[in-house]
Amino acid sequence: MRTRIGLVAAALVIATMQSVFAMGSGNPFVDAQTGLQYGVYEPTNTLALPFTKIALVSCRSGDDDAIVARYGSGAKQIIVTERMSTTPCSAKQLALPRTDAVVHVSITPAKIFKKVLIDIYGVGYSAAALAPVTHSLLPADRTTLGIASGGSVLPPIMIKPQNNFAATVRLSNVVVFVVADPANWSAKVVNPGVAVFVPGGNHGTFVTNPGMQPLSVGATKVQLFDAGKYISTVTITVTK
Repeated sequence: MRTRIGLVAAALVIATMQSVFAMGSGNPFVDAQTGLQYGVYEPTNTLALPFTKIALVSCRSGDDDAIVARYGSGAKQIIVTERMSTTPCSAKQLALPRTDAVVHVSITPAKIFKKVLIDIYGVGYSAAALAPVTHSLLPADRTTLGIASGGSVLPPIMIKPQNNFAATVRLSNVVVFVVADPANWSAKVVNPGVAVFVPGGNHGTFVTNPGMQPLSVGATKVQLFDAGKYISTVTITVTK
């Protein structure tokens, strides 16, 4: 059973094809949130494995569908499943392969959505190796789920890290780094409690630029690297 819920596209998504938005937001996790009562979360660190596919699976008649997202293939895979906390799902229903480890996460969104159970399965990975994936989960609909507290969506703060060395951003917004090769960029965040680095890259149907997702009021320095080469240090100040 799928109930229609308003959709707010993730601000970090920078479309490279005009047809993307004609079919939806371009982000499969954002699109999946439309119609689901539980909060949908997206891993922003997938251990460099490429996105493969996402599917909705019916586990119990009358309940919201579960999400199954896959990264990589063969001997190295990450499978992220999400479902309402009251919905049971078997490995057979989710069409899971033989896995080596699983990490369980339970999240209660801050606003209108219901509690979600997230299982992160690894093929060729231990539970400890999956920890960065677990820690990188961000709401697909960042504004509606309460990461942002405002009632409207603000345009992202877009900067070129080679030329701009400071940015001020509200909790209800994001910083986007405008760069030529999004997948090559990485960062070291001095105070990760203030903001988290969100990697960019090609996701098949859309491309995202790297950026910063605010987490709390404060300031942090962010060292930015292009293909491992140090480029600049940007100070990110987060306000209410």
